[in-house]
Amino acid sequence: VIATTLLLVLAPLLAAEDIKFSTLPQGDLERRLQSAPATNSARAEELKRAFSAAGCPSVEEQSFHKSKPPNIICRFPGSSQHAIVVGAHYDFTGK
Repeated sequence: VIATTLLLVLAPLLAAEDIKFSTLPQGDLERRLQSAPATNSARAEELKRAFSAAGCPSVEEQSFHKSKPPNIICRFPGSSQHAIVVGAHYDFTGK
């Protein structure tokens, strides 16, 4: 799931004028969901690893509430003062 999220988010960076989307077969999606780490902290570590593996030059945590998991943020510097920020929702409440 994380790799798919990264691909969909990074696609505009790679070829903005040639974006194509395709769907995953239901079974593939279910297998990916079943293999996802069981805890929020393990999912956060997997997301950091995936961002780094995708070439993200800056991966950081951003706390926003002490009882919630932090945001995991990937920043790509732009050619100006602006940056491209990539994030993903990874926490699970069991509801």
